[in-house]
Amino acid sequence: VVSHPDLATLVRAVNVAEGPLVQEFELGRRSAVRVKLTGALQRGLELRLETDGFEIRRATLGDGDVVEFPGAVGKGGATLEILDGTRAFADSSSRATNLTIDDAAETTIELGLVEPSKLVGRVVDEQGHPLEGVLIATKRRLRFLQAQDPRAWYAATGADGRFELRGLGPGKATLHLSREGWAVATVTSEISTPGAQMDLGDVKLERPGTIRGAIRLGDAPQAGARVFAPREGQTVLEAVSGVDGTYALYGLAPGRYRVLARNGTSPLVVFGELVAVESGRETAGVELVLPPVRRIHGQVTGNGGVPVPEALICVVGSTAAVAST
Repeated sequence: VVSHPDLATLVRAVNVAEGPLVQEFELGRRSAVRVKLTGALQRGLELRLETDGFEIRRATLGDGDVVEFPGAVGKGGATLEILDGTRAFADSSSRATNLTIDDAAETTIELGLVEPSKLVGRVVDEQGHPLEGVLIATKRRLRFLQAQDPRAWYAATGADGRFELRGLGPGKATLHLSREGWAVATVTSEISTPGAQMDLGDVKLERPGTIRGAIRLGDAPQAGARVFAPREGQTVLEAVSGVDGTYALYGLAPGRYRVLARNGTSPLVVFGELVAVESGRETAGVELVLPPVRRIHGQVTGNGGVPVPEALICVVGSTAAVAST
């Protein structure tokens, strides 16, 4: 990151190799940003501008239709977000949109506002009673911009178990629902059209289950092995075996899981069958045996066969390992 108080901030990835590194950075002018809004205007609408150079500005819409952000910013890409989600941008149908800041003294952008989409629902327990304080988070891609939303949208349930997410653009959205003492639930929904109002109905959270077992290397317990419990292709939990080789996977939603383990660069080992997890219960005896660790030995030398200390050796493939001389 190269910054200057009077010039644009520049962000660039640089490959560092042996020998001197010479880079040239051309810093452009800073640009004052004005956004002219049309459509469903709302006085007091708060906007947040974040550039690719990590410069952040905030501004509020007054009685007119133009928002002027304080302090000029560098040229390049930027994200503009409506903070409270009460409106959406017409081009993305979302509360966030992407902008380009010009290499000029002033950048003026015109954007339309529309009513946002609304996704509502109610979270209940296994008996159908509402659950308060459940966190709902979603992160999705903007269909039209082919870019990631700048951050996850969040909501929380009230005493009646209800929640509301506003400003999601058209397309699929995955919601993750979590609360301490309950298994994480995942719900996928789709906003069909801009401004759509969708009700997910009741979403049930269940008491989590546990998988316990042990990892062995031959006949000996294996400490420090990583154990995974993927479900539907997504890793939902990870544990590490203790000094006696035992492990426990907590907080699992009821269902059937594939249990896998790996230690360092050893091949991934899969338990022979899917493991069933029931609400509030423990499934024990899931034991996995790791194969012997494979090692590569050698020596790194320089000119004239002189050994080279502190050389970095990497093995890259289905597994990866790093060592040094």
